[in-house]
Amino acid sequence: MKNILQKRKLEFDDWVMKMVNEKRPISVKLIKDFFSGNIECNFFEFYENVLAENLKRWVKSTLKGYRTNINALREFKAEIAFNEIDLAFLYRFDKFLRAERNLAEGGRFGHHKNLKVILKRAVREGRISENPYSEDFEMPKVGS
Repeated sequence: MKNILQKRKLEFDDWVMKMVNEKRPISVKLIKDFFSGNIECNFFEFYENVLAENLKRWVKSTLKGYRTNINALREFKAEIAFNEIDLAFLYRFDKFLRAERNLAEGGRFGHHKNLKVILKRAVREGRISENPYSEDFEMPKVGS
């Protein structure tokens, strides 16, 4: 029993060091997730989980908007870690939507609106410390 506890403590210490090195926040929820085995959730898994949780709550058109958003994010970058989502990431994604997807302000606004909601949820769950949209990101205008 003592060996099992020592092993688990070492795993936890390694995880804490990884979180610190990646400059990721550590919350009570994340610690609980670590000990329950749910901690290795990347951004896309998190996003998919949010969609699955709201499958019956959201109307079809809302789900379609979020599905379009996650597909654009996957096209933009195949793997996304929570710690790389910052203000610069948002501007690169916006540039991608403009240049590669050829979207005007209204289309880009919808993508940013949905991503902002997902990131707000990530803050509530302790996955990120703050939503980068709360910084100086200038949302595209709608109906200008």
